[in-house]
Amino acid sequence: MEPASPSPAEEPPDDSVEPIGLGAATLWALGAQLSFLFVLTLVLGLAGAAPHSSLRNVGCQVVGYGLVVGAMHRLYAPRLSLSKVVALGRSHLGFLPLAVLVGAGATLPTYALRAAIERVLPSEQGSFTATAEAFYQLDLGHQILATLALVVVGPVVEEVLFRGAIYGGLVRTHSPRITVVTTGGLFALIHLQPLAPELQLLPPLWLMGCLLGYLRWASGSLVPPVLLHIAYNAVPVLPMVGVHAAPTTTATPEESWPWVLGSLAVTLLALLATQALARHLFRRGASPATPEP
Repeated sequence: MEPASPSPAEEPPDDSVEPIGLGAATLWALGAQLSFLFVLTLVLGLAGAAPHSSLRNVGCQVVGYGLVVGAMHRLYAPRLSLSKVVALGRSHLGFLPLAVLVGAGATLPTYALRAAIERVLPSEQGSFTATAEAFYQLDLGHQILATLALVVVGPVVEEVLFRGAIYGGLVRTHSPRITVVTTGGLFALIHLQPLAPELQLLPPLWLMGCLLGYLRWASGSLVPPVLLHIAYNAVPVLPMVGVHAAPTTTATPEESWPWVLGSLAVTLLALLATQALARHLFRRGASPATPEP
């Protein structure tokens, strides 16, 4: 699926923003992850292991990614404000609820895709399982703080980098389709653990990254993909708040598939509505893109 061509959200040429290529985009994404790991290593060396890693990890991610986004801003668009560089501008209000529906609806299908992959390529223990086990051990106050970190802060930081700084430079040298696929792939890649990568995560994360890029393309703003990402993370995390023990039973595949198919239907309908809204705005000549053409 893609908006009408030319896309109403396609980035207009802007001499104030230097374009970047695929190689540079890859290096910036890897550099952001290395920056995060460097900050994390410093924190671990100074403070030791925290009772729960989510707050620590997200805090280090904010610093590490922030340094890279700041460097990109200074190097590629020093004359523009950071909010314009990452397209943190207005968006048609219709994209906002659609982004939430896409994000919430995509959670179960992508988890089901990963489960199907793991039946062929089993993994010892998923990263989400480890995070959930640590989450259950927290008191309610720390669970709420961890939820804010996992559901709000983390998605905002990642979207500023991938659908903001990297997308904005890459789309000036490549088509939006290539930009969406590339930023989605880089998004998936940096979520792999460097020492023990779970390759089973790649396909669902890449798909998720492409959905985020699609909303960025269609809306011309960073706000809808941020909302999509928040909704996607909220679905598995919010039910764990106030719970201090892992569920003793899990749904069987036969019990889960109706929910998966229903969620998939919601996602597809929301994407179709996003497509229709993007086409409508294009026909009216009302591009939501930032900066203005």
